[in-house]
Amino acid sequence: MKLINLFVKDEHYDLLSNQARNEHIDFNTLCSKIFSEYYTGKKPLLVSTLKFPKEPIEKISSIIPTSFFNINDFSVQEYFSEFPKRSIRMAQRLIDEIKSFKITRKIYCRKTEASIDFKPNLIRIERLLSQGYQFGINVSFYGEPHRYKNPPSFLVKGMNGYSRAKIRDEQSLDIILPLLKETYYLKFLEKI
Repeated sequence: MKLINLFVKDEHYDLLSNQARNEHIDFNTLCSKIFSEYYTGKKPLLVSTLKFPKEPIEKISSIIPTSFFNINDFSVQEYFSEFPKRSIRMAQRLIDEIKSFKITRKIYCRKTEASIDFKPNLIRIERLLSQGYQFGINVSFYGEPHRYKNPPSFLVKGMNGYSRAKIRDEQSLDIILPLLKETYYLKFLEKI
C-alpha cells in the first residue's frame, strides 16, 4: 500500500468531510474507499484510523483536518483503551485540568498513534507509555523552562521553544498540573 498526498477543492473537502462523518470513518479512509471502488468496482473492507466521539466538530479551517475534536468531547479511555490504565488516567487528568479553565478560547485535540495533539498548540502529549512495565506520559509545554516561575527539575528544554516533562507517577503529575495555567499565559498572554 502506498501513501499519497491529495489536493481537494474546498467545496469537495466539505462534502467529503460530511460524508466521512456520516459513515463514521476518517477523511483518509473515505478517500481510499472512493479510489478503490472507482478502480475495482468492489467495496473495500474499511479499516478506519480513527474512532469518532459523539459529535465531531465542524471543520475548523482548511488547514486543520476534521480529525480534531473539541476537547470537551475527547476521552482518553475511548481512544487509548489498549494502554495501561495509569497512563490513561494521567493523560485524562491533564486534559481535565485544561477543561476546567474558565476561558472563551476553544481548544481541540486529536489522537495520533500514541500521542494527543492540541490546537492551539498549548501542549502535546507526546506519548502515552505502554511498553513492558512502563506507564506514564511524555508531555511538551509551550515555553522553555526558564520562562516558568518555579519549574520542576524534570521540566527540561524541548524543541522550538517548548519544554518537555516525563511524568511517571501521580506526584510528578500533581507538580506539573499547575504549570498548565502558566503555559496558557505564555502562549496567549491571557490570565486564567
